[in-house]
Amino acid sequence: MLVLKKKYRDRTFLIAQILEYAGPFPGEYKTKILMKTEMNHTQIQRFFKYLEDNGMLRQDHDSKRWFRTTKGESFLDVYNKMKEDLK
Repeated sequence: MLVLKKKYRDRTFLIAQILEYAGPFPGEYKTKILMKTEMNHTQIQRFFKYLEDNGMLRQDHDSKRWFRTTKGESFLDVYNKMKEDLK
């Protein structure tokens, strides 16, 4: 029997992953982001609330899609630059 161990993903990585998958406007549906990040519903709810409260993620109420804001773009740029610099 093959058992795959999940790698630990820290909070910053998960935030960057959500922002990456959400993309710019028009964004993506929450369910699709949930599936791509492999998080459970409770986790994704907490992260979405945190990101929305901090102005990094916003929902288009007409289409129900979530997209990253300018602040979210800035965070993702800094995160990716740090990741590159640490290689």
